[in-house]
Amino acid sequence: MKNKLQIVWSSIAIISVCACSTPYTQPDAPIKEVPFTQVHLDDNFWSPRIETNRTVSIPSAFKECEKNGRFDNFAIAGGLMKGEHRGDFSFDDTDPLSLIHISEPTRQAEISYAVFCLKKKKNKTKTKKK
Repeated sequence: MKNKLQIVWSSIAIISVCACSTPYTQPDAPIKEVPFTQVHLDDNFWSPRIETNRTVSIPSAFKECEKNGRFDNFAIAGGLMKGEHRGDFSFDDTDPLSLIHISEPTRQAEISYAVFCLKKKKNKTKTKKK
């Protein structure tokens, strides 16, 4: 049994050394940094999915966050609104932030759809207070 274990460990060591000894080959073209604003996906696979997220999924998620008071929680925490924290789940406050994050690749303007909607909501709140 001891000999079998030695053979197994020796084999693993030899395979590991062989696998790590493959020399690095530099790619033909160097990898260059590209600004995010210059990246555009216009293929038949990703484009329809991004458009569905932009026009359906993100607006729907935004409405749910609004309906469930998830945006209001930030206004309450910041003292802009009176009231108590709304929501029963630990992720209630992370959903709006995730929404901003996931909407970023779908943006067609300088700001994401979610940020645009938050600014729009903030302006409505200011108008109501006056």
